[in-house]
Amino acid sequence: MTNTHNTEVPDTDTSAVAGGEVAVVDSPALESAEVVYDAELVEEQPEDFRTAEVDPGELDFEVPEGESRYDLDNDPELVESVRAWGVLEPVTVYPGAEGRYRVARGRRRVLAAQLTGRKVPIVVRGMMGNESEAMIQTIAAEMHTNDRRTDYTDRERANRWAQMSLYGASVARIVRDTSAKRDEVKAALAAVDSGVAMDAVDSGQFSFEQAAVIAEYEQAGDVDAVSRLMSVSAEGFAVEAGRIAADRARIAEQFRASLAYAQRGFSFVIREPGSAGTELPDGEYLRAEELRTAEGGEVTPEVVDAAPGLWSMYLEQYPESVAVDAETGEPVDFDEIDWETRHDRSSAAYEGLRHFDSITLESSWQPEYWLPVENLEASGLVVAEEIAPGLIMVPDTAEDASEDEEPKQGEDASEAGEDEEPTEGGQDATEQAATEEARRAAGEAAIAALEARRVAEEKRAEDTRERQRVIALNIEGTAAKEERCVFVAQLLTRKTLPSDAAAFIAEALLLEPDLLNRHRSQSGALELLNFGDRDKACKHNEDASEKRSLVLVYGLVLGAHEARIEQDHWRAKTDGFWGDGPGYRRYLRHLADQGHRLEPVEQVTAGHLDLADIDIEALRAKHKAQREEQKALAAQAFAAAA
Repeated sequence: MTNTHNTEVPDTDTSAVAGGEVAVVDSPALESAEVVYDAELVEEQPEDFRTAEVDPGELDFEVPEGESRYDLDNDPELVESVRAWGVLEPVTVYPGAEGRYRVARGRRRVLAAQLTGRKVPIVVRGMMGNESEAMIQTIAAEMHTNDRRTDYTDRERANRWAQMSLYGASVARIVRDTSAKRDEVKAALAAVDSGVAMDAVDSGQFSFEQAAVIAEYEQAGDVDAVSRLMSVSAEGFAVEAGRIAADRARIAEQFRASLAYAQRGFSFVIREPGSAGTELPDGEYLRAEELRTAEGGEVTPEVVDAAPGLWSMYLEQYPESVAVDAETGEPVDFDEIDWETRHDRSSAAYEGLRHFDSITLESSWQPEYWLPVENLEASGLVVAEEIAPGLIMVPDTAEDASEDEEPKQGEDASEAGEDEEPTEGGQDATEQAATEEARRAAGEAAIAALEARRVAEEKRAEDTRERQRVIALNIEGTAAKEERCVFVAQLLTRKTLPSDAAAFIAEALLLEPDLLNRHRSQSGALELLNFGDRDKACKHNEDASEKRSLVLVYGLVLGAHEARIEQDHWRAKTDGFWGDGPGYRRYLRHLADQGHRLEPVEQVTAGHLDLADIDIEALRAKHKAQREEQKALAAQAFAAAA
């Protein structure tokens, strides 16, 4: 900063001005005052470079938007000083077009001169190459200077880097000229155009890197993602960002898989971001299962494919619905797998069946077909009797049935409705018995239809509840895994083993000797240990202490456990000692002992909570309320930014 050594001068008033600007209120006093400047801030200003004062209207410059330092309402002392004594420190400029000048340094002084009607003394510097090169060097110099006077805010730094980039400076050039970090500059350039993200940076809520993530979603118009990210702390940002990225990846995958159906003529629906499942408006669509052909047959995929333009569809992802060969990726029939080996990996597969280790379970997209109600007539289909009983009416009596018949050819219409004379020998009794039988049959049919409808509705409701349960618990499982990995990665930064870690390692390897040889065990461990590859881990181990090397072994064991525990670990059988399920239980309990807070879905696997005790409806309602709240917050943030 500018340091002024005060010298007593009678009847002299001096004013110190914030922001590095210096105004001396009495020119005679200037001669007797000793003024010392930081060496790196002083510019050589030869007299032959100094020009006469110019009108501020002849000076061109830009004022970065949103930077408080250029709002002179915040610095009335500078304005009043310039009003009283003019601009005493010359402004550095470059020659511009048509006799004008471009301000390199001193924009606040020019603004104050504009407000007070004062002229501005200038120092004209020669162009360093073209104008862009001159401005890049000027901005870099300005940043070095101001960082030694009054530090830039993060937003101001981002604005300067963006200016340099617009003038053609590469990221490497910006890093070199401003002594900034490369990752920080790249993130700031990505975030600088987002008002919401930069407000979060300015307030100290998020870093440039985090703001860049918010800016990316904002530019994509993803209100749900922005609101969710803005509602978390900086510490929880990575976990929430990971959840959102995984969710958006699934939606993108759903979209890509749906394109094949669009090419066949179907219209399709994509799941809304943040929603647990794909939804269609109630009352406007009929499921294929609720319809029948004119002949009473079920609506099969072949029936749907015959008129794709009439149908809408969406794809639902069903976890672990497809098995593939772990090496080749070829499909494997479920009947070929010995499912007992899933939770007892050390046992051999039954003869003729495949061991679970030889296959991989994957999710698959299955189509759900829906017919818009308005297309029902054009489709030639009818609503199933068990779904809407009564659409096919059964006459109450045989007489009613005969009354509905058309007159036969050659028969008078009036004659067709006349009653026949009863015949002898109990003909009336026979007709009465037939009528009663018809009524009984009609009643039984109606009851059967109602029962079939009830059973179908219960089955459909049960299927829906089960799908919702799986989706909700898997969402919780995914979120828990992300938070768990953050905890484990932090745990593995230690220089020594935590308590009970040695016993946990020994137990894990004694009960599961093949644990470290499992699929993705080592790569998962290296990721948690923050090593890019095995070579880096080996190099680290060479230089590590004995205690730190034990932490690496600990990391290999934890990584092997984490690599095999999927989002649906809550399904596993965790009793006993052998197999994946008991391994899940031991792993989660150990992490809980180390201070990790287990989520309810993890508590189920750890044996601390019964699955039935998780209120799925409450969980879904909470998720929906959170989404609505996040959308409202995002709308408010966008409105404020606008």
